[in-house]
Amino acid sequence: MPDDNDPDKVGEYELVERFFREDLWGLRIRLNFSHDLQFSSLTQYDTQSKELVTNNRLRRTYDPFGEIFMVYNYNLIRVKENDLRQFVSNEL
Repeated sequence: MPDDNDPDKVGEYELVERFFREDLWGLRIRLNFSHDLQFSSLTQYDTQSKELVTNNRLRRTYDPFGEIFMVYNYNLIRVKENDLRQFVSNEL
């Protein structure tokens, strides 16, 4: 059980370094081609894990109570051994 008075412990894990920095960069784009056709994209980069993640969505409203979405996800992660990037998922 972790000691609540120890600031270097979080949950059941002990921090290796007391201070660290992690930045999350993001870009969000939304395009409205018409009132019933929209495209949105979210891209994020994490400096700690060096992951690049994108999520793209095309939305079509064909009825006041009906919508259809097409979502595309793309993820790149860092391979721990040699700091190269590896393709993780490409989903449609």
